[in-house]
Formats: sequence, C-alpha cells, structure tokens
Amino acid sequence: MRMSTELRKLRQEIDYCFKEFKGIGDEKKFKTNYGGLTESEKLETPTKGYELDNPSI
Repeated sequence: MRMSTELRKLRQEIDYCFKEFKGIGDEKKFKTNYGGLTESEKLETPTKGYELDNPSI
C-alpha cells in the first residue's frame, strides 16, 4: 500500500527531526495560518515501532 509507505516515512522524519518540527509548529505565523498543533491531534496508541511515551507520536 503506497500511502502506508509514505506515511511511515513522514512519521520517521518527524521523529528524527522532532525538535525542529515542534519549533515550526510553535511559530506564530504557522499558528496563524494553520491553527497550530494540539494535544487532541496526538495518536492515542503508538504507531508500530514507536513507544507510547515518544513525544513525536
């Protein structure tokens, strides 16, 4: 399934570069345009291969 492979790659890159990803999400311009990132959008169960306490999940 192609979408699954692409999503896995995207999640991996977010995990590897989480500090920078979070920094972008915290910027005022990003929040103005996209509403920011919220805890309610966080996964309830971890993606295969990730721990539940991983902040990038």
